[in-house]
Amino acid sequence: MSLPSLAQLGQLIHSPVDYLHLYTQCEREGNLTELLTALETLPFSEIREARRARILIRLGMSEEAKILLAPHLSEPLCLAWYLALLVREVDETQLRRIITRYPVTWPLNARPTNMEAKARMHIVRGAAFVTLNMTDSAAREFSEAVRLSELLGDRLTRSVAVVEFARRDLFNNKLEKAATTYRDVLRDVPASATIAEYSMSYLTLLHWLLGWGEDGLSDWARHALCTASLGKWSGKPVQYPPEITLYKLGEVLHTLQELRSLCDAQMLYTQSPADSSIQQLLAHIQSIHLDPEANEIVRQMVQYAFALALGLTGQPEALEVLGDGVPAPTNGILQLALLHPVCQMEIQIRQQQENLESFQRHQQDFAAGFPRLSEAAQHWVARWMQHFTPYALHVVSQESVLLQEATQSCLRIEQGQAFHQSQIWPLHTITPVWVQALGQPAVVVANVLDAHLIHRKDKEKSKAFPRLASASLGKLDA
Repeated sequence: MSLPSLAQLGQLIHSPVDYLHLYTQCEREGNLTELLTALETLPFSEIREARRARILIRLGMSEEAKILLAPHLSEPLCLAWYLALLVREVDETQLRRIITRYPVTWPLNARPTNMEAKARMHIVRGAAFVTLNMTDSAAREFSEAVRLSELLGDRLTRSVAVVEFARRDLFNNKLEKAATTYRDVLRDVPASATIAEYSMSYLTLLHWLLGWGEDGLSDWARHALCTASLGKWSGKPVQYPPEITLYKLGEVLHTLQELRSLCDAQMLYTQSPADSSIQQLLAHIQSIHLDPEANEIVRQMVQYAFALALGLTGQPEALEVLGDGVPAPTNGILQLALLHPVCQMEIQIRQQQENLESFQRHQQDFAAGFPRLSEAAQHWVARWMQHFTPYALHVVSQESVLLQEATQSCLRIEQGQAFHQSQIWPLHTITPVWVQALGQPAVVVANVLDAHLIHRKDKEKSKAFPRLASASLGKLDA
């Protein structure tokens, strides 16, 4: 496509709907870089900077966009785009400050861009309210954004507001309802639009959390779902959109699974993997953990993975990295919040920590939360624990038949024998090839587990957990 003349472009940037038509056409045809270059040649105006910033955001250059917008926050549209970036990064105290400091009070007057900015600001404030778990306030903000977008004739911004309604439902544990809204948006907007990619990203996470298949997902979304589910992708290489980092979820979980297998092997065999291989995997997980470019759900799962990796390798800071709880808004997704006490127990068991009161509290938290999950969420939690928290799984297995059945997928080592799926083998027959043929099940050593199998209702307080008998147990040579 050919861009309009500079004179025409200088007028278009002040007309929200006409500029949006140009923007979406350039986005669809891959000409955003050319549009950005054309904008840079226009005479300076704060509206021009807002248009440039939007393109930078779309191209995955959010930090550059913030730097561009920061000197021009007196312009409502610049402020709206700046806060749209900020609201995803700051803590709850700063979110409250944003809500208080930036009410949407400026007049509409004769500038259409002010109405565009007002709609965007209502979306920003609504997103902040979602994180603060103030869902009614969020709904009012999103409804006002929809109203203003419809008055303006801006269907894309209206879809952004509708997507934020879905985000509110997602973090209020209404997963199926959120998925329906994301699908509706995907039918209404071009596949190349930012909001379509954002919706597809969250829809993919919902497919993962609910145990759904890949129907209705794009190629990159199917790849993300496959790897997050610990599958091996057999399709063609895929390219993710610039702002989508969903691939990190599968990457970190596959790496954690490999790390757990190597740590199990170190415990099982005299000829075990070198420490350098384990340290390389730990460093890789840490590098993903240090990268902030991911949505809330992926960030939380990466944090779990890093804490468990530290626990596997005996690092004392594992519980510190895990933290005291799941931050908002992710704590609104019950099955993700329930993984926190699970990881706490797993790390305490593996590191033979002696805080019985803390351990029992986490066990009770799980016992209280698990029955509240939907059937799909319970199956998801059980599968996740099979792979990553096998000791914690055995501890809480009395809570349901599902969890009891899930323990059968682990390789349990006890009294010179190996137990797996109701079968028994002499321990000396266990080889790396044999374990690999079983699918690299997580290993549970009874001596380690028995020190922590304390029933929830047991009122007796032990002052210390038994320690591992000796270093020779680590090799388990029959």
